[in-house]
Amino acid sequence: MITKEKFLAYENVRQSGLTNMFDISEVINLAEMDSDVTLTKEECLEIMKDYCALHEKYIGEGEK
Repeated sequence: MITKEKFLAYENVRQSGLTNMFDISEVINLAEMDSDVTLTKEECLEIMKDYCALHEKYIGEGEK
């Protein structure tokens, strides 16, 4: 299960523009450095797969 904390850490990396989001190793490193949140490869893939639903759940429909 993807928690709000994990999704927001992923989202912070995405919005930073510091890496290609398909470079999962770098996404994991940046999430750890920026948000002090540990993401796994599996969690990153789950977020990528369910991004729209997670975004709506944790951030809200009107802020995409």
